[in-house]
Amino acid sequence: MKSDIGIDTTKSSFFYGVQSGQGGITLEENAYVAGNIYANGNVDGGNGSYASGNVWVAGGTALTPEEQQTTSNSDYTFGRTSPTVDIAQSFKLSASNVINKVSFYVKKVGLPANATVRIVTDNGGVPSKTVVGSGSLLTTAVTTGYAWVNVSFPSPPAIQANQTYWITIDATASGSDYWIIGSLTNNGYGNGIGMVSADWSANNPVWNDAGRDYAFKVWTGGVATQISGMHVMGTAYANTLLNDTIDGPAYYQNITNTTIGGGAHPNSPDPGPQDMPITDAQ
Repeated sequence: MKSDIGIDTTKSSFFYGVQSGQGGITLEENAYVAGNIYANGNVDGGNGSYASGNVWVAGGTALTPEEQQTTSNSDYTFGRTSPTVDIAQSFKLSASNVINKVSFYVKKVGLPANATVRIVTDNGGVPSKTVVGSGSLLTTAVTTGYAWVNVSFPSPPAIQANQTYWITIDATASGSDYWIIGSLTNNGYGNGIGMVSADWSANNPVWNDAGRDYAFKVWTGGVATQISGMHVMGTAYANTLLNDTIDGPAYYQNITNTTIGGGAHPNSPDPGPQDMPITDAQ
């Protein structure tokens, strides 16, 4: 008898030897990773620990959302052929910061195409075409039951305080494969409103008040993270390098007691967070 075991890439895809969320990774007593590491929190090593590949440590994300609307009393369908394909939610931050990720309380019907999530500026009370950051709402990350699903930004956009910005979800129109997002019909979120459009990508898209706020969360960054006590045989990417040996190039903002075998790249932006390959919904 023979068994062939593989990963179904329509459900999840794995790209790293080890990947972690905000808790990061700690290696001790000569522990090592044979491959690459991507962590949304610190990678701390010691006593002979190493990674044979590259190590990315994303800029830290705040433990609680900066802005959110989590109450849902109504389903709202989008990405469905006529009339609503794309949606948008406005918001404001009380302090300037970068946005590492957003979250939606969402489910799907069928198998909709991946949707593009953008942070855009305001244009007289409606979303503009000026994009400051973008990510993807993956159909593989969403199930047929409601759950909070994250969308991270590979290059976290910088947002100014007390200015209106919009989160837009640009979906593909389909009669049978579409999205459903939770919403609050009494417009209870005070720092913004929800809108709908037949096509964000039109030259002059028409936006209408949806009469509701969508269920969303905005997570800011600006939290310093580090690689410490590690031997990285490939390239290192982190805000802070502390007591490391890097065989290849290094991209960082702060460095202490670290040797770099390749090129040094100070003042590099923090890597953006990576969503986990298997979501809480799955």
